[in-house]
Amino acid sequence: MTLEDCITKARQLSRTSTSGLSDRAAVKHVNDAQKSFAKDVHGLTKETYLSLSPRFDIQTHFAIRITIIGGTNALAATDVAICATSALDQTGTQVAAALQTAIRAAGPTTLTVTWSTTAWKFTIDGIDCTSITLETPSGITYVDALDLLGFEAGTTTDTEVTGEIPTECNLEITLPDDFLQVIPSPEWDGEPLILAPWPLFTSPGTSGTPSMYAIREKRMRLYPVPNSQKMLHLWYKYIPSDFIEISGYQECGLSGLTLATATGLAATTQYYFKVTAEGVQVEYDITTGTSVSFASVIALMNTECSGVCTWSIEDGDLRCTSDDCTSNSSIALAAGTTGTDLFVTLTDWTAFDTAVAGEAGNNLGIDDEWCNAIAFYVAYLMALGNFEDSVANRNYAYYLREIQKHIVTQANMNPKIEPQQYPVVVPEVNPNEDS
Repeated sequence: MTLEDCITKARQLSRTSTSGLSDRAAVKHVNDAQKSFAKDVHGLTKETYLSLSPRFDIQTHFAIRITIIGGTNALAATDVAICATSALDQTGTQVAAALQTAIRAAGPTTLTVTWSTTAWKFTIDGIDCTSITLETPSGITYVDALDLLGFEAGTTTDTEVTGEIPTECNLEITLPDDFLQVIPSPEWDGEPLILAPWPLFTSPGTSGTPSMYAIREKRMRLYPVPNSQKMLHLWYKYIPSDFIEISGYQECGLSGLTLATATGLAATTQYYFKVTAEGVQVEYDITTGTSVSFASVIALMNTECSGVCTWSIEDGDLRCTSDDCTSNSSIALAAGTTGTDLFVTLTDWTAFDTAVAGEAGNNLGIDDEWCNAIAFYVAYLMALGNFEDSVANRNYAYYLREIQKHIVTQANMNPKIEPQQYPVVVPEVNPNEDS
């Protein structure tokens, strides 16, 4: 069900006209309805597949000791901090760039450090050297970063050294922004994972096929840490985010404006302008007061255009946005002709920007089979606003019926649903007890 369909149905159910409630206000009701439904049914369910994306936490006191023999990048044994600025959740490419900058600062100006996005390994290339030696840093203020980067201490008699997959680069997986709770458990390559205590995952030091998981603050950790990409399947509870509608609008081609900026209009003067909203053109006029800042002029324009469009400053430009949130939403600005044109009088105005059409065809953030519940709840809110208590109560009753249907359906699919949510509870019987 689209946003437009939902609002139309709710208007019919509540006997509310567009003059009784604007589309923009109706969208707010839709947002409230989606959240209320999600809470009343203890969270909505969503399916997703997560991918591994190696991430690293780097600190300025993490270091390696590197020696390069021969060639233009020769370097005596030196402790090198792997970054100049501490950072969290860095990609392998970002870490490679930081390490390359750090090593080059020590002298090897053409040495390169790269990260393979397919093999998940770092490579240090001395270009024309004969050997590269990596060691634990000797300075007592440094932490050894060899394991973090997947390198082992030792000497490579070649121009480059490539590490292994860093053990903990896939330690954490970011969960979706709307994640609330996993149900019933994630699956790795088709096999369900077992929930385990978080301390097990703090520094596992081993990699392989995961068998356990833990979740904290929308981060999932797997154990053992995976060293290859497999199918990570997740069903989870979520609360839908607000529906953001895009109404048609047009800007005036200005820049750097604030509400305090002077418009260039004269005080106590009448100005005219035309707005075509949803294909209907109307000429409006305002008479300025003693203040001619954009704040004052916009207030006058919004009063004049109430219910049709809204004027505002967006990204430094004067914007006119349609109050219609349907797929017909559109705005076209034009010069006033009855008297002095407002737009041509604005300081630095030359031409309008291209108009942007409205978009209202996106589906609601909820499964189609439960969209009726949203429409009933929106109708309930609309009827309350109209003081139609009987209509409101009827729509709320329909809404409650949809909730019950959803809960029963979920109970049939998920045996972990609380027993009191089943229509009938059958007590367990011990056959060894006397009757």
